[in-house]
Amino acid sequence: MGIAFQQATAIQQMPELREAPETFEYSAEICFHYPQGRAGLLLGINGGGNGYALIASAEKQCVHFMECKSRAVLIDRGMRRLPIKQETWYPLRARYDGSILRLWLNENPLDGEPWPKFEFALELPGRGAGLYLENGTAEVRGERLVRWTDEKPKVPTFTNPVLTGADPDILLHEGRYYIYNRVPNDPNSREDAYLLQKGEHAGLDRMGDANAIFRVAWSDDLVNWSPYQPVLYRDKSLLGAFCMSPNVFEYKGYFYLLFAAGRFRGEENFHVYYAVARSPMGPFEMRTTRPLHPDTEEIGGMPFVDTDGQCYITYVRFDRGNNIYLQRLTVSEGVITPQDDTLVHVLSPQEDYEADEYGRIVEGGVIIPHGGWYYMIYADGHYLGHYGESYAVADNVFGPYRRYGHNPILHHHFQADGVGDGIVIYNRDRSRMYMGYHRHVSPTEVEPRMTCLDPMKFVPDPDGGPDILTVRGPSTVPQPFPFTNA
Repeated sequence: MGIAFQQATAIQQMPELREAPETFEYSAEICFHYPQGRAGLLLGINGGGNGYALIASAEKQCVHFMECKSRAVLIDRGMRRLPIKQETWYPLRARYDGSILRLWLNENPLDGEPWPKFEFALELPGRGAGLYLENGTAEVRGERLVRWTDEKPKVPTFTNPVLTGADPDILLHEGRYYIYNRVPNDPNSREDAYLLQKGEHAGLDRMGDANAIFRVAWSDDLVNWSPYQPVLYRDKSLLGAFCMSPNVFEYKGYFYLLFAAGRFRGEENFHVYYAVARSPMGPFEMRTTRPLHPDTEEIGGMPFVDTDGQCYITYVRFDRGNNIYLQRLTVSEGVITPQDDTLVHVLSPQEDYEADEYGRIVEGGVIIPHGGWYYMIYADGHYLGHYGESYAVADNVFGPYRRYGHNPILHHHFQADGVGDGIVIYNRDRSRMYMGYHRHVSPTEVEPRMTCLDPMKFVPDPDGGPDILTVRGPSTVPQPFPFTNA
């Protein structure tokens, strides 16, 4: 059900362990000769048999971060899906600097600078390290355990989260970044009550204005943000409605804010509306109270402007789960007009990671062009659950879209849960990109949700398909400031 960790499993036999230095790098290459079995590295094992492990599974096509208990049990604490072929050598590597453990499995020989699969701030229980080979189905070579010292020059770093807030949207305009999210003003919401108490709502209580719906802040580096200020106010058509998920794009001198509004109880369902401004700071105004599709319940409203200037939008509709639709728009001088004859259904939940105890769910639908392909990045699962981010690829904006075979590309671990609602942010020359997303405030509590940033990149597919999109996250440790060369 959804992306869940596997149950605790017994260690077949604890291998002979070596003593690692206080800071170390431990590496080897692994090759599976059969489709069953697991193999990897044991790390930080103490005299009681407690510690951690990086375990690859050819059968499950994934790599696990696991906790070792009493020399007898491995407990799953994080998992990444990835291709593991038979009769192929894969480099494994672990690096510990005394406070942060980083773990690699490079499954792609065309990725010259692979990112760690896991990065955790933790204290290792002990100094024992060794190779773990289960069922004799794998071979290991090139084992190397050495002292490690970081000789790279120090660079400015930041640590997630960067802001408090759910469903973030970030716009780059004239070299400056603008972030939009919902104004917390509902004392019945746990998230809103928390933010109101903390004063993280741009002083709207002091302004005495309960009609502000959305807010904006700006930044030059994506980490240090200005105070929030209101950017859209509630009109009569939205009185009593819950508004969420602002998405902003610029087109020919106008800024358009798309959002969903509706009532959780009562007769009115959710619909997608828009407001218009001549500045990214607003104020935005609703030129019409009519939603884009008044006869159909939907949320979302993710805009996409193609390289030829044509505008599109994705919606999420509800029919045996959440489904993603795509439509072409006519956008002119502050007016958005859906081209009704272009509406198509592009993605439905059908994989195990797209279903959880809350239903069958795919949401979002962020489209980016790359290498002659259209990549649709979408959230899988419910925000109250583990959540996650996946993608599908098409050679035409209307599809058909084919899922990446090792989704999700962003999903939870024992230090970060509820990671989803991803957006893509480029640097000023579009040479690098980040994923913005929200996560739960802790692994055990949902609200208030937190806005996070992690780097993204495309890597060539060794099998000759479209480039593979990957995310370095969800991160919980310090990382270089966005868009530096570090």
